Amino acid sequence: MAYTILLIGAILVGIGWIAYGIWCYKERQREKEEPEQSTEHLKKVKKSFEEYTKKMEDYELKPYERKDKAEETEAGRDRKHDDTGDN
Repeated sequence: MAYTILLIGAILVGIGWIAYGIWCYKERQREKEEPEQSTEHLKKVKKSFEEYTKKMEDYELKPYERKDKAEETEAGRDRKHDDTGDN
């Protein structure tokens, strides 16, 4: 008697899983047919990103200009041997 109840329960659970699988499959097919929804926030972000990339295309990196080594060493000496006395 107990085994028949377990067998009937297992069959019902199996039928439930099959029905759930069919329902999920139909939902996925329905979602594929619908157009992708786009929110206002997403549209604003995409637009600002496109503007940023266009701005970066026009941007030119300025080369780094190095000071002469003589100027650097004199400036370094001035900092090391400060006449104020508060090293």
